Amino acid sequence: MSVPASFPLQGAAESPIGTSIEVIAARRLQHFDSIFSSPISNAAYSDTTEASLLEDIDYLRSLTARFSRRLNHLRCPILRLPPEIMQLLFHAVVDLVANTRHWMRLGRVCHHFRTVLLGMHSLWGKKAFAFDIVPNETLLERAHDAPIVIKLPSDCPSARLGLALKHLHRAREIMADGNVPAIELIHGLRAKSLPLLDSLYLHIDTDVNLNSTTSLLSILPSFSAPNLRHLELTNVSLSYSEHWPTGLTTLKLQMLLDNSSLLSPATFVSALRLCANLRELELYGYIPNLSELPQAERNQPIPFPSLEMLRIGQGHARIHQLWTMLTLPSSASIKISLDEPQLEFDSRSLTAHVEYTRMFSAHVTAYNAVISRMSALQIHAEDEHWLCLKVYGADCGTDAAYPPDLSDTRWTCIAEFDFYTDPWTGDELSAAIARFSSMFNLAQIRYLSFDDDSIGECLRHAGLPPAYASFKAVRTLHLGYCAAPDAFTPLRQLFSSNSSNSFSSAPSMLCPALNTLYLSDDEASDGIEDFEFGVLCSPLLEMLKNRSERGIPVKSLELGFDHIEESDHKHLLEFVDEVLHKRPDE
Repeated sequence: MSVPASFPLQGAAESPIGTSIEVIAARRLQHFDSIFSSPISNAAYSDTTEASLLEDIDYLRSLTARFSRRLNHLRCPILRLPPEIMQLLFHAVVDLVANTRHWMRLGRVCHHFRTVLLGMHSLWGKKAFAFDIVPNETLLERAHDAPIVIKLPSDCPSARLGLALKHLHRAREIMADGNVPAIELIHGLRAKSLPLLDSLYLHIDTDVNLNSTTSLLSILPSFSAPNLRHLELTNVSLSYSEHWPTGLTTLKLQMLLDNSSLLSPATFVSALRLCANLRELELYGYIPNLSELPQAERNQPIPFPSLEMLRIGQGHARIHQLWTMLTLPSSASIKISLDEPQLEFDSRSLTAHVEYTRMFSAHVTAYNAVISRMSALQIHAEDEHWLCLKVYGADCGTDAAYPPDLSDTRWTCIAEFDFYTDPWTGDELSAAIARFSSMFNLAQIRYLSFDDDSIGECLRHAGLPPAYASFKAVRTLHLGYCAAPDAFTPLRQLFSSNSSNSFSSAPSMLCPALNTLYLSDDEASDGIEDFEFGVLCSPLLEMLKNRSERGIPVKSLELGFDHIEESDHKHLLEFVDEVLHKRPDE
């Protein structure tokens, strides 16, 4: 039986390219057949023929792969997108997927995905030192010439640290958290030229032996980083030098250790004067005793014409000394924490803390007049030692917008004051709120929030009305951690103000302009066995009915609770125009 020298390719007659390949392949196969049938074939000739056959087979495989990729493009429209769009999609996936190895698997889907992914050099530079992978030279090679981001955790292995020190010159961002990596980086930065460096974050733990590391931690400005824009240091003692970065837009300095390692007052002020382009300044426990400066120096302002956010945390005296020297735009938001970071809390009364905030009222009032009218006050506490007062205005894009309720309204924080104080009583809290409202002209605010159970508990002992009575223009009232009806029942009562206050002593309903009442659980009921919203529903209905009968109804009720029975929802709609419900975890 004879065997044909070649077989027609399946479908060749129907395929234009198949016909052409069949002709060429037939001649090629006949050539090999003639070699096989020759009696003079030797080993060397066979090796050459085998190599030639393998080359042909490899080529045909590559040709098949190229046609297969075209078929994939036909069947999968996403592969037909331009590379720029594909890269945007990949970036979106990377942002959504926390695990680095998961998004790296995109390169195994198909040849096109792998080509696009390997071409995203900046992505590999950003992720080469991700916390959830072991960095290596291969990943860094994929970044090509793109700047890299170096991240070193507190438990950083020596191999990761060594690789980071080797590639410091390529870094766009350096982040070291913990004593060993941060201190080793300070060593590695010494006298280096880092032309690509944009951001530097170094954090030393509070248990570091500062006496043994001061010489290391004070050499930080000895490197050259002309493009450094963001500098954040915790428990790192700076020394001023000719290499001090002058192009900073963000400067965050925290000292939680003994403040004997702070810059001298003259050096501190000189360094700040070189940072005229700052948009964000944060100083926590880092302000030296500026009263040691000559009076002429203290009279010279430190201007920050572009500043958008100022955060200061320290004792009264140090903050006052710095604040009197600063010149800020009216649009700058401020956050003031009145405490000494090295102490548990600043042992002052709540009244003293609130009175101290008067020095900031001129700036807040200027913001109110130029940028955004003050619209809201949020009162928040973690416990009887800590209180936070936040003043909000309409969202103007200068800070993270705050959603105050279940509506689409968003506001920007104008000023925030944190007080670490002696234990306060409900009477003291009510008086402090009234005083703060008076100093900052908050009588006409439209939104008021009491956002903590400890506040509610203190005010219940003192009587809630004094805390509400100063805010007659409030249209939305938020009562957070609301697990008991006495948080809102005063809203149904007539209240006579004290004759010492500026408003009328005639009995009146609290919050006469109230339009929206927002009650939220905020996990306050977690400690209450078998808590149900129905416990609040009956007294809530009574309050709503009472206000409706007096001609000042609540029109919108917003509820942030896990579950509300349909029957309760229907009953509430008898006295309000709408009831909005949203679970706290949504």
